[in-house]
Amino acid sequence: KAYSSSSDLPSKAKEGSIGVITNIKITDYFLGKKDPSNPKEGMIWIVLNDDSTQSIKTKNSEIGVAHVAQWTNNEWVLKESYIYNDAWEQLTNYSGTEYEWNYEYTGHYEEFTATYSGYYTVELWGASGGDYNTTYVGGNGAYTKGDIYLNNGEKLYIYVGGQGTTTSGWNNGATNNATYGRGGGGATDVRTTPTSSINAYNEIESLRTRIMVASAGGGAEYYSGGEHASGGAAGGLTGYDATAAQQAEAGHGATQIAGGLGGSNNANYNGQFGRGGNGHPTYGASGGAGWYGGGGDGETGGGAGGSSYISGHNGCISVDASLHTFGSHNSYTGKYFVNTVMIDGEGYSWSNKKGNYTGMPNYTDGSTMKSNDGNGYARIKFKKFISMSNDEYATIGANVQNTWIYNYMGYYQEFVAPKAGKYKFELWGAQGGDCSSYLGGRGAYTSGELTLSKGETLYLFVGSAGTTVSGWNNGATNNASYGRGGGGATDIRTVPTEALTQYNGIDSLKTRIMVAAAGGGGECYSGGEHATGGAAGGLTGYDATAAQQAEAGHGATQITGGLGGSNNANYNGQFGRGGNGNATYGASGGSGWYGGGGDGETGGGAGGSSYISGHNGCIGMNIDTTMKTNDSESFTGYKFNNTVMIDGLGYEWKTSKGSQTRMPTHDGATLIFGNDGNGYAKITYIGN
Repeated sequence: KAYSSSSDLPSKAKEGSIGVITNIKITDYFLGKKDPSNPKEGMIWIVLNDDSTQSIKTKNSEIGVAHVAQWTNNEWVLKESYIYNDAWEQLTNYSGTEYEWNYEYTGHYEEFTATYSGYYTVELWGASGGDYNTTYVGGNGAYTKGDIYLNNGEKLYIYVGGQGTTTSGWNNGATNNATYGRGGGGATDVRTTPTSSINAYNEIESLRTRIMVASAGGGAEYYSGGEHASGGAAGGLTGYDATAAQQAEAGHGATQIAGGLGGSNNANYNGQFGRGGNGHPTYGASGGAGWYGGGGDGETGGGAGGSSYISGHNGCISVDASLHTFGSHNSYTGKYFVNTVMIDGEGYSWSNKKGNYTGMPNYTDGSTMKSNDGNGYARIKFKKFISMSNDEYATIGANVQNTWIYNYMGYYQEFVAPKAGKYKFELWGAQGGDCSSYLGGRGAYTSGELTLSKGETLYLFVGSAGTTVSGWNNGATNNASYGRGGGGATDIRTVPTEALTQYNGIDSLKTRIMVAAAGGGGECYSGGEHATGGAAGGLTGYDATAAQQAEAGHGATQITGGLGGSNNANYNGQFGRGGNGNATYGASGGSGWYGGGGDGETGGGAGGSSYISGHNGCIGMNIDTTMKTNDSESFTGYKFNNTVMIDGLGYEWKTSKGSQTRMPTHDGATLIFGNDGNGYAKITYIGN
C-alpha cells in the first residue's frame, strides 16, 4: 500500500506486507528480478533478490526482496519502502533517492557487485603524496566522477590509494629513501579484472583494465643540506611538475600517453604506466600514481603528480590489451562512463584541456574543498533504473551520447560509431601564427554526412594554430624570429599513423576523407617589411601578402601545393603539408589537402586547400597516390552527402567560389568569417 510518510505506517500489518512511501497512486504491482516489459504510470516493481534476508511469504516459499521502485514519468524511481516482519523494517540501505557504497583506504582491493541493472555514479578521490612537514608537503589528489551502466551481478574492483609516507603510498606510489624523500601517493581506481591477491595492485593484467583513475600527488623532500621541495599535484589529463631548489632536478607530471620524466633527465626516475617514478636513492621523493605515474626527483626535488583517466571522457587516451595507446576515449574493455567530471589536485576542472578553478566535493560532508589531502576514497551510488527489452540489455552501448567533441590535443583521436546510423561531421582548420599585429590566415570549415555501421572507426587529426615554430598536423616554418608557422589542418582519416603523435605518414595521409584547411603564418621583419598570412581555402587557398608581392606564398589547389615565394621550389607546399618559409625571415604555409606555399623572403605563408570526398569540385586520390581526374571520391569508398565547404574568409565553395555566407562557431550559436586559433571537430548522431 501507499503511504505519505513512514509515520503513517499502521502499527500492525499482515506478515510480509510492503508499505511504499509515495505520492503517486499505485496502479499495479510486479514481482521479479527484471523489470516488467510494459510498465504503466504508477506501477510498483518489487525487486527480488535471492540473497536478501528480508522476504515476503508465498504459499510455498519465502521470496527475498531487495527494494521497491515505481514507474514515474517513463523511468523507474526508487521508493522508500518497508516490509512487515513482526515489525516494520526498512528495505535495503535506503538513502534519499539513491543507494550508496563507500570505500576507505584499507591496503587491499574491494569488490563491488551491482545488485540491479541500471546506472551507477562512481566517484573517486586520489591520495596525496607524502608530507615532510607542514611547509614542504606532498601534492594533493585528484577527483573523478562518471555514470556507468551495469547489469545485475556485474562486478567492479575498487583500489583506494594510500597517502605517501616515508616509503610509498599503496596502489603504485613509490620511493627509495626514507630519510629525505617521501613517497608519492597511491591512485584510486576502478578495474574490471582484479589482481591475483587482494593486497596486490601492480599486475599488468589488472592495471590495463582500469576504467577510471583519480591520480595521486607526488612526495615532498627535505634535505638537511638546505635544499627542500614540495610534491607536484595530481593531474587531470596531465600531472603537475614538482618544485626543486634546482628546478631541473624536479620530477615532471605524467600525461595521457607517458609517465612523467624523472628529474635531472634521468630515465631511472621516470613514471610508468600506472606507477609513480622512484626518486633519487639518497635524497629523492617519488612521483604520484595515476593512469601514468609522475616522475621522481633527480636529486633534491619533489616527485610529480600522476595523470587521471576516465573511459569515455573526451581527451583521455586508452590502451588496448597489449598496452598500445590507440587514441580512443573508451577503454578496450567496453566499459565507459557518461556525464564525466575530472578535477585535478589544484582544484581545476578538465574537459579535454585544463579549465577553470572549481574545487571538488568533500566526501565526508559534500562541501567544496580545493583538493584531497590524505588517503584516497571511493563512492558508488545507484542512480536510476532503465527500462529495456532483453535485447537492449544484451546490446547496450554508447547510445546515450549523440555529440562528440574533439579539440587540439597533439595526437590523433579515435571515433568508434556506437550504433548504426547517420552522423554529421564538422571540421574547423587552424589559424596560421600571428606575428605581432600581422595576423595568420584564418582556418576553413567543412561538413558532411556519413552513414556508418556500429563499430566503424575513423581517426580525427585536429590541427593547432601556428606558433614561432609550426602548427601540429603539417604546418611548418623555419624561423622563430620574424616568421610564424602555418596552421595545422583538421582532417578525418580511415587509417591512423604508426605513432599517436605522428601526422605525416603517407599511408595515413592518403586516406583522408575530409580536410578543413589551415591558414598561413604572418611575418614581421624588424627591417620594416611585414606581411599577413593567406586564409585557408575552399577548393583553392589564398595567397599571402608581402611588401614585395613576388615574395609571398601562393595558395594551394586540389592537385598541387601552393608555389613558394620568389618562385623558389624549396618553399612549395606539398600533399598534406604547408611549405617552409625563408630560413632567415620567412613564414610558412598552412596545411590542407595540399599545403600553401611558404614565403620567399619577407612575406607571409599562404593558405592550404580543403577537401571533402563526395563534394563536387574536389579531386580525390587513388590508392597509389596519383590524383583522380574530375572525381571527388576517395579510394577508401567513403563519400559524404549534404556537404558544405567555407573558406577562411567566409566564402562558400561548391564547384567554384560563391558568396560570403560565413561559417558556424563551434557551438553553432553564431556565424564567423573564419576560424581563429586551434582547429576543432564535432561529430553529431542525426538518426537512423
